[in-house]
Amino acid sequence: MKCALTFVLLLTALPAAAKAQYYDPPFEIQPNYGSPTAPVGNRSNRNATTALVTNNVPSVAVALSAYRCANDGVTDVTICLQSAITAANTSRAALWIDKPGTYLINDCLRLPSNFEMYGQGAATVIKAKSTLPLCSIGPDGGRHMLINADTTNGNSNIYVHDLKLDGTAVTHNAFHIARFHKSDSIRFSNNITTGADDGIALTNSTNWKVDDNTILNFYNGGLDTWWGSTGGQFVDNVLDGTGGSGATGILVTGEATDFSAATTSQIRVHGNYIANTDSGIWLQGAHGLSNWNVVTGNTIKNMGTFSGIRLSEANNNIVCNNTIDGVGTIGIQIQGEGLGGSQNDNLICHNRISGITAGAGQNAGIKFDDPVGDSSQNNLVIGNVVAGSAHAWSLWFANTRATTNQAIGNTLSAGTSGRQFTASPTNTMETAIGGTPIDGIQ
Repeated sequence: MKCALTFVLLLTALPAAAKAQYYDPPFEIQPNYGSPTAPVGNRSNRNATTALVTNNVPSVAVALSAYRCANDGVTDVTICLQSAITAANTSRAALWIDKPGTYLINDCLRLPSNFEMYGQGAATVIKAKSTLPLCSIGPDGGRHMLINADTTNGNSNIYVHDLKLDGTAVTHNAFHIARFHKSDSIRFSNNITTGADDGIALTNSTNWKVDDNTILNFYNGGLDTWWGSTGGQFVDNVLDGTGGSGATGILVTGEATDFSAATTSQIRVHGNYIANTDSGIWLQGAHGLSNWNVVTGNTIKNMGTFSGIRLSEANNNIVCNNTIDGVGTIGIQIQGEGLGGSQNDNLICHNRISGITAGAGQNAGIKFDDPVGDSSQNNLVIGNVVAGSAHAWSLWFANTRATTNQAIGNTLSAGTSGRQFTASPTNTMETAIGGTPIDGIQ
């Protein structure tokens, strides 16, 4: 099976050279997973349909009420909850938080391998106290509500679903609602989170899925993965930030926390709704690389001063069929960070961009703009629609470090400067629908 069946019809019309360059990344996506809300005792479909929740996850559950953990939102039940997690895992049972209410914790909860924990949705609240202490994970500290138990060697087969996780009382200082490190086969599904610097983070982890969650009031990143993570999926989540400066809805980066280089790859970002952040989705290599990722079918609205979608030190990615409506500067930005990296061989197709609000100047629908030492080459920009007139250009190759790119069949409105512009004659710009072939060459 190719990268995504969605693209088979889309790309059949491309020239053979373009197909070879953009169409066949060396990985597969298997999006067929069981229901995250399947009741206990009726799990027959789950293990047959997902590789993320394997036969090592328990098929029976014990009720938290058996451990008499208070749910009044006042009593600290950290020890009680951790004891119940350990006991359930020892007996190879899932932990079902069966009584609605608020369970107050004052330390991170450590989740072991082959473990499942779930509640009854928004009525089942785990809330962090304002005094939540530092909770080390891997080489870093930070504050976290949920982590995997073995932060040195990692864990596998952890499934958390149908809970509300409330971090609103905690000071924003490297605070995550949940973080999983060096782990595989993690699923985080159908939860609500509120507060924290970051919602859910997966670092140096493989084969995970974060789906159907509602991530609210985050200050830094709603969903993050970095440090060489591979084979993960952020799918069908709702992310509504605070609108604060610097917040990113979904961040996929190769960089480790010590700024060492890594490659984060084969991440699928699909069907998410992102609103009220400073930027929407960022594929960022930073000191590493963010390669072979697929970003499709997302809706991004009401951005702040940065981009709807940005690629930096990111190669061989597919960014298609996204809707970006209401962004301060640039709809889709392909731009390095001055680290000597590249943004090459990406496919930017059939995105719809409108509502660029901050006026002209450096603003654009789709913009390639590399600092000295970086480059953007051999990218294909095809079938995109850019509406509105407040931006400078709808499609803008802003300097000569963006070369040998192709723009084909895009529908571009006229901005304050024009429809499309290239600073390098090596870029191929087919006549835009509704526009002239090239409005100018520097």
